[in-house]
Amino acid sequence: MVALPLALLAGGSYVWVTGGRYQETENANLQQARISVASDTAGRIVQVGIADNQLVKQGDLLFVIDPEPYRIA
Repeated sequence: MVALPLALLAGGSYVWVTGGRYQETENANLQQARISVASDTAGRIVQVGIADNQLVKQGDLLFVIDPEPYRIA
């Protein structure tokens, strides 16, 4: 007589504690080195030497600035 209410209480407590009261997600974090690129010289970019999301190394040509205004000066 006492075992059934205790079993129901234990089962209900287990469901309440482990139940879906809180939403859980599988979080994935990526570390990505993203930097801003700026030129010492202002001008119109006439050629881009890389594709989107391409890995670059030091010394790679990123873009070409229009040289015409500087040839005139």
